[in-house]
Amino acid sequence: LRPGRFDKLIYIGISNDHNDRRQMFQALTQKFKIVEEEFDADAFVRACPLNMTGADFYALASGAYLSAIRRLITNNQEKDDEYDQIVHLIKSDFTDALATFTPSLDENDIRQYERLQKS
Repeated sequence: LRPGRFDKLIYIGISNDHNDRRQMFQALTQKFKIVEEEFDADAFVRACPLNMTGADFYALASGAYLSAIRRLITNNQEKDDEYDQIVHLIKSDFTDALATFTPSLDENDIRQYERLQKS
């Protein structure tokens, strides 16, 4: 950013409201082909840490998508017929991504941003 372009930084905060977090997750995964009978998005969002930002949800969704791509490639290499090019995400794609995920902000970072917001 060029100096003077933006005069003030505004801290928006992290949403702890489940409905907001669910809507954010839905918006980020709306174009994904998720096998719905295997995956409960509502329960998954509840299992996510409360200190996750929108960018964290994006990173988590991307990690799940990459997991599904790896699974698709592995399955296609085992077959000799035509490659299936549709990426279907299943519950384990999301749970595996969450298991290795670390939110970008810890509690100290959040407190620091909230102090800056008040000043």
